[in-house]
Amino acid sequence: MNQPTKERRLPWSAPGRLRFSPDAEPAFAEYHFLRSLAFIRFAITLAIVLYAAFGVLDLFIVPDVARSIWIIRYAIFCPIALGVLGLTFTHRFELIAQPVLAALAAVCGLGIVAMVAIADSSASALYYAGLLLVIPWAYSVLRLRFLYATVAAARRSWWATRWWPSG
Repeated sequence: MNQPTKERRLPWSAPGRLRFSPDAEPAFAEYHFLRSLAFIRFAITLAIVLYAAFGVLDLFIVPDVARSIWIIRYAIFCPIALGVLGLTFTHRFELIAQPVLAALAAVCGLGIVAMVAIADSSASALYYAGLLLVIPWAYSVLRLRFLYATVAAARRSWWATRWWPSG
């Protein structure tokens, strides 16, 4: 096991960054990807199931705009997520995994932001709770690196401030 040097950091760490040194980073990235691939597939499947299952509640929460919200759920997010899930079984996925998964997280959150915009003000607070599920999903369950998860969350936050009623 490596011991810290006089500067109190491990010799393979890069100071001020969330990365290893340039010679160790590719090995870690490949190791992390191979160890995470099954869990990434599970995370995408979980998102599809939850996103689709919560569609049943739309009939009770916002019956007048349920069809519009179902378009977001079943015609936009679910097909995109199924496409990304299928992409995880290709050999090229390792090269594009982080940006594609970050885009999926952004689409997931932006879908909820759009649902908030469509729903009336009394029901929109219930949809807002969905963002509280998406953010930890992006940061931990989806196994996104910090920068990619932060960019996805920031895009959702920027759009949410534009669409959320300021009431």
